[in-house]
Amino acid sequence: MILSDNPRAAPAKRCLVAQNDPKYSYPSLGGHARAPEHETKTMKTPAVIIAILTLAASTSFAATAEENWKSHCAKCHGADGKGQTTIGKKLKLADYTTAEAQAAFTDEEGVNVVTNGIIENGKPKKNPFKEKLTAEEIVDLVKHVRSFGPK
Repeated sequence: MILSDNPRAAPAKRCLVAQNDPKYSYPSLGGHARAPEHETKTMKTPAVIIAILTLAASTSFAATAEENWKSHCAKCHGADGKGQTTIGKKLKLADYTTAEAQAAFTDEEGVNVVTNGIIENGKPKKNPFKEKLTAEEIVDLVKHVRSFGPK
């Protein structure tokens, strides 16, 4: 083993080095040291942790059905789902608090309408949300519409 206490010595020479250890590569102690295998493995760990945290953060920041309703639907359908807004009255939107309105469509039809929108007479009556919401958020939004119905 070589040990140098000289503070002016190269960093590779200042540390305790086992010359015959295959984990280290010190060509005559003048070249660059190769990191030991256990150090290269731990260096990958932060990247994995960052990737996991990023995925978790993006998942945990998905809006709730109530938040999506307020930001995407309430303008026309109203916060209470009655459709009594200026736009809702003009478009003659259904009152989702009634049993008739709830019975008028299946969950699958609701998902399809929210996903793809509605076009009448070549004009969009309802915009699609497939680019703005995930499939899970759309299903949750339809469940939220169902929550307006009679209990």
